[in-house]
Amino acid sequence: MTSTIYEPELSKWAAERLGYLSTQIAGATCAAKLWERLLPLDRQRLGGDLKAARERWPSNVALWIELRGVNPYRAVLDVAKKIDCLTQEDYESLLVEIGESVDVDEAIRMAVAGGGLVVVERPRAAYWKGEEVEVDFAKYGEPWAFLWELARHGKAGQPVDRDTFNGSAGTVAKLKHRLTKMPEFPVDLNDSIEVVGRGTQQLQLPREQIRVFELKGLEALGEWFP
Repeated sequence: MTSTIYEPELSKWAAERLGYLSTQIAGATCAAKLWERLLPLDRQRLGGDLKAARERWPSNVALWIELRGVNPYRAVLDVAKKIDCLTQEDYESLLVEIGESVDVDEAIRMAVAGGGLVVVERPRAAYWKGEEVEVDFAKYGEPWAFLWELARHGKAGQPVDRDTFNGSAGTVAKLKHRLTKMPEFPVDLNDSIEVVGRGTQQLQLPREQIRVFELKGLEALGEWFP
């Protein structure tokens, strides 16, 4: 079971600007510029060849969604910013219009309001469908570690397995059991965690509905993307 997909109510300016940017970032020239500016690891994840990547993901927006697991609105803005079609000021204003923000506290608030799963590294917290999951994650380290890795891997479109936790064949099942049998853990979120192979589990949510906020340095939080 998945949460309702959040659809922002855009102002006329934002809708027109997003439409304009969508056309500006289309085409082979912009694709080559974007490819040039990707990290080597990102290019490797996309197969290492621009032509083949263009065949598999025909638009720059689709390619960015594959890399970062964001919604199409965010993909348009990120690509436009990456290839210098958007100023920082307009980027920040449009992020707010689509229900996101560069201010991390506001970004977390908006992510929670948008539904889906939101996990925050410090202080440890998880939110589902706009409500905080009432598990004391500061006290229960193993269930938190499982949920944290499940969210990160789910954001990247991947399952967790024994190697994720340096464990044995039954580690993942045991960790899932400890987390999901807690009475405070949402039943429908539990239903979204599915076996996808022997000794593996994966969070079956659209990647844009998984938001991860991790420590960047000693104190500062920032949103994590694959």
